[in-house]
Amino acid sequence: MRVLVCDDHALFAESLAAALNQAGYEVRAVTYSPDQALAALAQYEIDVCLLDVQFPDGNIITRLPELRRLAPAAHPVLLSAEMDTELIAAALAAGIRGIADKGATFADICTTLDRVYAGEIVAESRSHLTRAGTSPPARHNGWPAS
Repeated sequence: MRVLVCDDHALFAESLAAALNQAGYEVRAVTYSPDQALAALAQYEIDVCLLDVQFPDGNIITRLPELRRLAPAAHPVLLSAEMDTELIAAALAAGIRGIADKGATFADICTTLDRVYAGEIVAESRSHLTRAGTSPPARHNGWPAS
């Protein structure tokens, strides 16, 4: 699966890209703004775009129509630490195929990418799970708490 990662936090974006590459995904581009993501989509064939929501110059959701026109075969997936019902509804209306929570495990993010690539719409978030009383286990430095 060919992936584009777009997040304005460079260390996070590059670390996620490295982990995805190590897990067998083919990260074609790491970008730090919606404009850079659009330029990369014009240059590379991408299957899944993993996109942060908030950027210094605005929200990615307003750029989704442009992204969908430029790369209609690319499946956009939001990646955010803050999800709410309004954001999810706006994202789905704009053509988002999946939502990945930055608070989720790497395995969960990979599962979301795989499901979206397989054609599913994945709109689950950790905030919804937490409200349902099934929050993920506590972790310390990336490891389960003992």
